[in-house]
Formats: sequence, C-alpha cells, structure tokens
Amino acid sequence: MNFSYSVSMIAVAAALTFNGSAQAQQAIAEGGANLISNLTLLPTTSAGRAVLDANLATTFQIQNNATPFERDLSIRDATGSPGNAINYAQGLSGKLFDAFSVGNKQFLTAQGVEADSTQVQSWRQFWAGFNTINSNTSNTMRRLIGQGYASGTAWRGDGTSANSAGTPFTARLDLPAGGVVNPYDKYYRPVIPNTAGPDGTSMDTRPFFTRPGRTVLFEGRNFYGIETTSLSLINEGFNSPSFPSGHSPAGWSAGLVLAMMIPERWQEELTRASEYGNSRVVLGPHYALDVIAGRLLATYNLVQVLNNNPDFTNLNLLDQRGIPLPQASTSDWQASFEQAYTDLRASLVQSCGMSIAACIAASSPDRFSDKAKNKADYTFRLTYGLPNIGPTDLAPVVPEGAEVLLQTRFPYLTAAQRRDVLATTEIASGAALDNGSGYARLNLLAAGDGYGAFNSAVTINMDAAKGGFSAFDSFNNDIGGVGSLTKTGTGTLNLTGVNTYSGGTTISGGVLSGTSLSFGSGPIVNNATLVVNQSVVDGTLASPISGTGSLMKMGATSLNLTGISTLSGPTSILEGRLAVNGFLGNSTVGVGDGATLGGSGTVGGIVAGSGATVSPGNSIGTLNAAGDVAFAAGSRYQVEANASGESDRIAATGRATLSGGTVQVQASAGNYDPRTRYAILTATGGLKGQFDSVTSNLAFLTPTLRYQANEVDLTLARNDIAFSTIAQSRNQAAVADAVQASGAGGALYAQTIGLTVPEAQSAFRTLSGDIHASTVSAEFETAFFVREAILDRLRWGTNSSATDIANYGRLPAAYTADLPGRTVPSTSIPMRVLDPQVFSVWGQGFGTFGGARSNGNAANLSRQTSGFVLGADARLETGFRLGAAAGYTLTQLDTSGGAQSGTIESAFGGLYGGYEYGALAMRLGAVYADNATSLRRAVSFPGFSDSAASRSGGSTIQGFGEIGYSFPIGTDQPGSSKAGKAPILSASSSIEPFVGGAIVSIAHDRFAETGGIATLTGAARTFDIATSTVGLRAQTRLDLESGAPVSVRGLVGYRRAYGDVMPKALLAFGAGPSFLSAGIPIARDALVAEAGIDVQVARNTSLGVAYTGQVGERAQDHAVKGNFTYRF
Repeated sequence: MNFSYSVSMIAVAAALTFNGSAQAQQAIAEGGANLISNLTLLPTTSAGRAVLDANLATTFQIQNNATPFERDLSIRDATGSPGNAINYAQGLSGKLFDAFSVGNKQFLTAQGVEADSTQVQSWRQFWAGFNTINSNTSNTMRRLIGQGYASGTAWRGDGTSANSAGTPFTARLDLPAGGVVNPYDKYYRPVIPNTAGPDGTSMDTRPFFTRPGRTVLFEGRNFYGIETTSLSLINEGFNSPSFPSGHSPAGWSAGLVLAMMIPERWQEELTRASEYGNSRVVLGPHYALDVIAGRLLATYNLVQVLNNNPDFTNLNLLDQRGIPLPQASTSDWQASFEQAYTDLRASLVQSCGMSIAACIAASSPDRFSDKAKNKADYTFRLTYGLPNIGPTDLAPVVPEGAEVLLQTRFPYLTAAQRRDVLATTEIASGAALDNGSGYARLNLLAAGDGYGAFNSAVTINMDAAKGGFSAFDSFNNDIGGVGSLTKTGTGTLNLTGVNTYSGGTTISGGVLSGTSLSFGSGPIVNNATLVVNQSVVDGTLASPISGTGSLMKMGATSLNLTGISTLSGPTSILEGRLAVNGFLGNSTVGVGDGATLGGSGTVGGIVAGSGATVSPGNSIGTLNAAGDVAFAAGSRYQVEANASGESDRIAATGRATLSGGTVQVQASAGNYDPRTRYAILTATGGLKGQFDSVTSNLAFLTPTLRYQANEVDLTLARNDIAFSTIAQSRNQAAVADAVQASGAGGALYAQTIGLTVPEAQSAFRTLSGDIHASTVSAEFETAFFVREAILDRLRWGTNSSATDIANYGRLPAAYTADLPGRTVPSTSIPMRVLDPQVFSVWGQGFGTFGGARSNGNAANLSRQTSGFVLGADARLETGFRLGAAAGYTLTQLDTSGGAQSGTIESAFGGLYGGYEYGALAMRLGAVYADNATSLRRAVSFPGFSDSAASRSGGSTIQGFGEIGYSFPIGTDQPGSSKAGKAPILSASSSIEPFVGGAIVSIAHDRFAETGGIATLTGAARTFDIATSTVGLRAQTRLDLESGAPVSVRGLVGYRRAYGDVMPKALLAFGAGPSFLSAGIPIARDALVAEAGIDVQVARNTSLGVAYTGQVGERAQDHAVKGNFTYRF
C-alpha cells in the first residue's frame, strides 16, 4: 500500500537481494518511520523549536500537576506484560470488565509466569500477533531516531517478538535529509559532552534526565500490588531514546482493538487508550510527542493489518512468551479479526449471563461515564495543545484503508461513508507530526459519534433485523454542511447534536429521532416515523413537515411547531406538551395519557384519550381543528379565562364528540361580574355528548357548562361560599367577613371575588393590618427596658459595698481625753471621707434587638430599639431615696417579607424611690411616655397592588415596684494598708431574692391610613397588661488592690403577664364594617436575665456595662446597656 508523504524516506539496501522476511521488515519499518520522523526536523526551524519548547513545558506541567489517582495509575500502567490486555481493558468497566477478565487471563504474574491462557484462542492469536508488530515497530523507530539509522540487529524487541526466530534486520533506514540525530538530546542538552551515543549524544533524552530536579517523584503499587517507586521505573529507560514511547503503541492498539471488538464502549475504550499513553507523561519517562507518535504507529499498523497489507501477512511471530503463533493467523488478518470479534463477544455474553448491552447497563455509572470529560481529555491528548508547524486549513485527508477502523462501529455504513465520517471529524492540519498522510488528523473518538458534516446527499440504511447498531444508533456530533440526510431501512437513527446541515431531511423508512435542534434548517419529508424527543428544555421546530408518515412527540418538556406542514399521517403526543402554532391541518393529533396539546395554530383533528390534556393557546387563545374533535372519559380540557370575558377555545370544522372528561377552568385574577359567559368549544359539524364535570380554580365563582347544538359555553357565577370559609387564620376570617359584608359594590369585594383559594388567602392575610395591633407588643417590650433602667439604679446604684473602698481616706486626729489642756500630736487615721448616698446623677443608654414568631395569625415581627434614660436622686434624712428620670426611645418594626414596617418614637418621664430597712429593700416607680407611631403597609395580591401609611399618637403609663431581702456573704472590714494607703476592704458578696410587679397601660389614638382602597381606619383603644416577677439577684466585689474597684452582678427571674396579652386593633376599610385584627401576642411566661459589671473610675464616678434580656415561648428581646453614676 503506497502513500505520498510530506517527508520522504531513503531506504538503502544493504544487500542485493532480500528474503521475504527482510522485505516485510523494511516495508513495515519504512511506513512507521514516515509517520514520525518529522521529529528530527523540528530543531532546524523556528516553528519546530517552538514545538520542542512547548513539548518540554507541557510535559512537566502534566507531570508536576498530576492527581494522586493519575500517579497511582501511571505506576500500574508501567508494569506487566506488553501483551497485558486486561490492563488496557479498563474502559470496559464494571461487570463487562470482570467478564473479560474471566475469559482473558493473558498476563504475567509478579514472578513472570503466565497465570493462565485465554479461553478465547482466536482473540489471543489476533491480539498477540498484532501486539508483536507494534512492539517491534516502536523499537526500530527508537534506534532510527536515537542513532540515525536502524540496521544489523535482530528484529526481536525485548524478547516479545520475532520473525523466523530472530532473523537479523538486514535492511537499513536512514533519517530524512536534514534530520537531526536524537533531536531531544541535541536540543534539550546541547552543552553536555558525552560519548554514549553517535555524534556525541548521550541518549539520556528522557525528561527526568534532560531536566534534573523538575520531575515529581512518587510511590505506588504496580500491576501486581507490589510497592514501587516512580524513580525505579524511570531508571529502566536510562541511556535509551525517549521517542517514540514503547508502552503507548501497546496501550493504544489494545484500546482501539477493544473498542472495535466491543463498540458499545467505543468512547470509553479510546479514552482509556489515551489515558494509558498519558500515564507515560505522568510517570516521567516520556514527553507528550512520544505518546502522540505511539498512537500514530499503532493506528497505522492496525489499518495495514486489517486491510491485509501483504507486507504484514504470513509473518512468523512469537507471542509474549516466545511461543510461535500459527502462521495462518497472520495470513488473513481481517478474517482473524472477525473470528476474534465473534468469539470474544460470545465469551462476554456467557460470562455476564446477559447481553453485552445489559452487562454494561448493570455497571453504570463508572469512571468513564462523563462523556463530556472523555471527549475533552481525548481531544487534548491528540495534540497536547502543541503549536502547529504547517497550515491549519488543508482539506481533510483520510489514510487509505482507515475506514476499516469503523467497521464494527458503523456496520450499516458503506466503506465510502465510513471514510466520510473520518473526513468530517478530523482535526485541523499542521500538527508537529502531521506528514500529510492523515493519520495525525484522525479523531476516532469523534468519528465514533458519526458524521461531523453532511457535505452531500447522505443516505443511512439500517436493517433492524441485524440487531446492534443496525437496529439503533446515535449520531452525537453537531452536524453541519450543505448536504441532506435520507433515512432508509427499518432501524432507528437518533440525532442528538445541534445540527445545521441545510439540505433537508427525508425519512423513507424506520425511525429518525432527535430534538427540535437536530434536523438542520431544511424541510422535512416524513414518509416513515419522525420522533421529536424534547426531554431537557423547551424547543421550537420551524421546518415544514410533509409526507405520509407519523410524527411523535416525546419527552417531558414542550415542543413548539411553527412551520406550515402538510403532513398527512397521524401525530401522537406521548409525553410533554406539543404547541401547534403553525399549520398541521392535515394531521389528526392524538394526545396520550399525561401529555398536552396546546397552541393557537391549526391541526387536522383532535383525539384526547384518557389522562390527556388539551389546553388551547399559549396563554388565552384559540386552537383550530380542520376536522373532528373527540374527548374520551378521563380526559381534561383546560380553559384559561379572565374577567374581561376572554377564554381559550377550540374551533372545529367537524364534529365534536364528548364522551366524558373534565373541563378545568384556570381563571386569572380580576374584577369579575356576578356572571360571565364564555364560548369554549365550537363545532360546525355538531356536538354529541357532554363532559363529565367542570372545575374552577376560583374560590368564589362557580363554573357551569351549557351545551348547544354547535357550542359549549362556560359560565362563571358568584357562589354562596362565605369568604371566611377558606381563611387559614382568625385575622384572615375577620378580613374576609369585612370584605364580603361590603357587598358587590365594594372595591375590595371586586378585587377578591375572582381569586383562587391560595390567592384569596394571600389577599386576606396582606389586608389584615395586624401590625397595628402588633405595635402593642413592641411598646410593652420598650416599657420593660425603661422600667429595668430605673430599677437598675435602685438595685445597684445605692449599694456601697460594691465600690465602698473609694469612699475611705485618712484624716488627722488626736486622743485628748486623758490629758486635758495639753497639746498632743495629731495622728492620721483611716475613716470615711465621702458619703455616697446623698446626691447622684446617672444615665443609661441601651440598644435592643428581638422579635416574635407568628402564632399562625399575625405575621412574624422583628424589632430594634435604641434609647437612653437620665436621672437624678437624693437620699433624705429619713432614709428614703427619691429621684426623677426622663429619656427617649426609638423602636423600628418590620414584619416578615417587609410588607409591613414602621417606627415608634417615645419621650418619657417618671419618678422613683426606694427605702432600705436593714436587709429589706423596697423600690417603686412610675413612668409616663408619649408615643408617636408611623406605619407603612404594602398590600399586594394577584391583580391588585396598593400601599398605605399612617401616623398616630398614644401613650404608655406604667407603675412598678419590687421588694427584696438581701443576704450578705462576707463582710466589709477596713484594715490597714501598706505604706499608709487607704484601707483595704475584704471581698464581699450578697444575694437577694425579690418579688416585683408592674401595671402597664398602653393607649392608641384613632388613626386613618392614606393610600388606595386597601387603607384602614382604626379606633382608639387602651390595652392594660400586668406583670409579676420573682427572681434572685446577686453581686460580688472583686478586690483588685492596685486597681479600680470592680463589682460584678447578675439577675435571673420568671415573669408572668396578665390582661390584654393578645392585643387587637379595631379596623375598617374606609366606612365599611369593622373587624378585629390580632397582633403578635405578648408572651405570658418569660425568663428574664441580667448580667453586668461596674467599675469605679473615680471616687465619685462609676461606669458599667450590662446585658438584659427576656425570652418567652415565641418572643425574645436582648439588650446591651451602658451606664454611668456621678455622686456628690
């Protein structure tokens, strides 16, 4: 077989005559050398040197960044017999791989002894013979590239190959003119002198040796499970040429042969083959170009073998054990392949216990299941992204005979068609090893997915009776071109790509299936079966469809037909929705169980079976039927309608036969009249039968049907269902009753009458205005923090034990009782120099956050309050402490979703007092607050949107008190200090059980919202809440001798609330009837807690910080407070 190559080879005979073996060796070697010896020319041009630079960089990028899995795999792939088909067969995966392993134990044990021979002899003989040729070819090429010639050596190759017992290779191969011997060594190591190879080359050209230190070394288990280092495997290649890889041709040939043997795993096995070659880069002994060359050699040899190239036949070959193979196995390689194909597949079926397809399905998914990743990995490894050295726009070139590689993948295609598949899926020209023969451009993985383009009229003839791919196959590429596709035969062809071929599509036999994007841009002539499977996204098919065949819609999503189609065969909707928005007037459409017919175009007729749905239009529209219409029992006719009197309709020129079914009214929200009538079906040929029932999605309008001679009418009329019956809460029910009581003339009545149940529930919820009542809960919580600020002053601010040390000093004194009239020296003695209990001013600032969860009635409410309190007090001679306080708070409110929000501003003033009688303490106070409330509501439900705002006044009055009894723990005892300093007080603590109570009265003025028809008015109301609290407080002083006195305090208690804990607002829509809307309830039971620390920063000044909070079942509030006290 002769080719014209871009690189010519000179074969010089070393003798005048050749025996048959020598001639075969010469021809085989020349063919391989022509494919890959471009490498020797790369150092001679700038473009070639750029390739060599990228080759080095890419190699180390892959090697250095390999994953742990890739590194483990590279060690496994590096060991074992070259004929080890099991290692290459991982692309079969799972159960199929196990079945292959059972029948094909063609490998060596760790001790080098064959474990078992294959049970499929025909497969063994074909694979062993072909592998022998690959091994010898790659070894000969190494000598050619590394030495500049190959001659005078026995053509054996690591003991795994032979011709006639190792006849010397008496022919000679030379490099092309201008070729550089061992170009890796010359380019990557130009300054290292050595004499290990010809012309001073070292032959240590592998990446590890040319760039010491850049290779990442690692460990792993080899094929036999033995711990191995990557370095030991790399060193096996010491002082031997790197190019081409010897392992890669074995892995590639195995992967390609197995892909041909089991084409159901075509993509997976080819991906595994490329992965095996890539393992040589990951391990470290080879460059990217080495494994590319290995792929080219293996592909070339397989093409020659399967075409029975005479140079490759009748060879005397040994298997990997050195045992001669039957010469008959090499006399007709194609026949040997076919026999191996039949026997191996039979063996797999037997071992699996099921068909090969079922065996594959039983193991899905596997590590090769990601087809997009397979494609990306394989495509990258075709060139490894290396720069091109030649033009990239040359016409496709298919190697002579290469179509034989697709014989099992496309058994129904002719040889010429297989060549077209190879030509239309090739990669661009110009790669580094592209010699013009086409081998460097073959993309066999893409070819396995069928045509890449229809460049002329293409006829695909599939005979389903032959089974396999002849019965069903898929073209998965995106198919372009100006040609056409004709499908004939009884088989099924599935198109999955986004295809742009423009010559049109004809289905003359069998089935052609695809999506709306699969059939190119031309017309479709369907005289058999066309299936449009729209299963992922909605799609539109604009191509006109003609012919007498059938059209089937499958897949869960929607297909929109917009073309003018004259198809006269039936149309069937088996799944999903078919919208006919063009013309399909000659085809009767059958709608299956679970499927839907829609659109505003024309169909030839409608047959809606049980479980089927007909829904005219794309919103509201008319579906025309140029023929009869039939609804079976259990079918559904979905009708959209609106308040303007518009609805969906079927307009048939023939007869309408109604054998039952349900009319489902899907009405949009709107202002409906008490009665609205729609014509939903007209039939010029008359009407027979009735629907079984009619339903509506509207809550307060009842649908009824009227049957006339040629028409079915729908009427939506107000029913007697009370609005409140569909309410989900008390607030919704109260609003619903108020809206309904406003009557048909009421604005909100008109807005809600045409709502569905969920829509009406949403409307009543958003109309309820519950935030007007929920403000009471927020004001109550604000009152709590104001009250606690004053009580904090009475509880902690008057207790001298906390900071008493600063109130002591030293004063001069004399003892004169025993010596009257005599002058005595004064003595400095410790004593109290400041009475802290007379006058004090104090202040507290606080910030709170909290909220209350919905009780199923009012909306969730979040609140944030900030404020301050300032006060002054004095201790009277009677022991009573009296004071006054004032302050300001700002509370921000927000309901869930932000539909209701607002603020409450309060200015307040109050009086307080306390008295201590020994350990017993009483504390009292009263506060008045003036409140200004601003609220906003966004009211929105289907068909309606409004906003409302209000400003109103009010007040909060509270009186409170508590009694506590303190138990000291430790005593305060002044003592002498070092160096005459102030007296040291020993540490002391106290605990105080207490009971307290409060009465809070919250008044709201009347208000009127501004806005649209959803605005509310509210009556003035007063809410009275009482609380009782029991708890325990404790404090202790920390004795920091050289620092400021520090007091730590805490409180825990239980609070119970009484009275109007469920606040309600009396509301009305304008002058309409009033209703009660309940707000977020005040927690009846709550845990209150406080913790703080005070520091006396000066003799008469202290600062403190504290936390206060209360937590109930549905509500909680937390505050951080800062306080100061100045005493004088």
